[in-house]
Amino acid sequence: MYNYLLQKVFAFTTFFVFGISAIAQPTIGVGFWLEPGERSLLVPCDTAGVANGAAGANVTWNYTGLTANAGLYSPMTQFYWEGVDLATAPFAHQYPTADGGYLQGDSTFSYIKNNNGALEWIGFVAEAQGANVRSFYTDGEAWVTVPFTFQDMGSDNFSGTDSVLTPVAGYFGFHFQGSLSWEADGYGTLQLPNATYNNVLRIRLQRTRNTASPGSGITVENDNYLYFSPSYEYIILDIENIVTRNPAPMGPQKTRRVFYATAPPMNSGVLPNRSFGLEDLKTVDFIHVYPNPVSDILNISLATNAPIEIDVKMTDMAGQVVYSQAFNSSTGTAKSISIPVSELPSGVYTVTATANGEVTTVKVTVK
Repeated sequence: MYNYLLQKVFAFTTFFVFGISAIAQPTIGVGFWLEPGERSLLVPCDTAGVANGAAGANVTWNYTGLTANAGLYSPMTQFYWEGVDLATAPFAHQYPTADGGYLQGDSTFSYIKNNNGALEWIGFVAEAQGANVRSFYTDGEAWVTVPFTFQDMGSDNFSGTDSVLTPVAGYFGFHFQGSLSWEADGYGTLQLPNATYNNVLRIRLQRTRNTASPGSGITVENDNYLYFSPSYEYIILDIENIVTRNPAPMGPQKTRRVFYATAPPMNSGVLPNRSFGLEDLKTVDFIHVYPNPVSDILNISLATNAPIEIDVKMTDMAGQVVYSQAFNSSTGTAKSISIPVSELPSGVYTVTATANGEVTTVKVTVK
């Protein structure tokens, strides 16, 4: 099961680190990222006879013969990338420094931090077969400093922990570390079954991720080819070559995946930021309360976009304050509070965060 869950994270969320170098065409700018609610539908294809494609300038990549096969990756039935709203996305409270993220079909969430234009993976969540893997980076997987263009190249090292939850064993964790290198090795015209795209830029990504487990370990190697257009958001064609090296006697497993996007969203010129997907840009960037409903311990996670004092209160329906705390917040740093609620009467309560005269409220149900 652990192998299966890890492959869900690895196979669909292995992307790239970019830098900036020579000026060339095409150039992929800031707006390639999916905004909240924007969805790019994907077509899974048979891989037999599908080549990775040539590198170079003014290449014509002809993939008009790709054959769709929706049953390739059962039990997954939906294939898409969709920008998520941090105010409502599940598990977002576990990545309080995230500026954006996306959902992949089959309930796989990915969260990123925008570090002055350099986008950095800080966590993944994959669920299947009654269990899930939640990846937390201690050294984020930095990818894409925009703009990026032909003949750019770069590399990065990363590390973190996979926290695995199963109904039988509960939580247990594994350390992971890895490295990747990439090169924008080609540009030209991309021909797909549904459309032809001009001025397409291709990235070749090579990535290795090692996961330690008691007495053994798993290594996943990726050699992926990712195609982008300046006019559209995110990846238009994704060709993935994956080798999973398991402990003996299982040995290596080779996997190939090919997806192309149908009607990808137009480039919006927007990079994710801490208010990405939130209705209002306030001093309090976000406030998450969980679980909700709650019966034992209520957790509150919040952050501000400037150093300031925050007053947090919890009141009942009659307006009586049942909890109050004031503290100083640092810019972009999440503050977590735990409130025991088991002794409170059942009902609806209001959590209020006040900063700089601005008030942010969230309703909580105690049961």
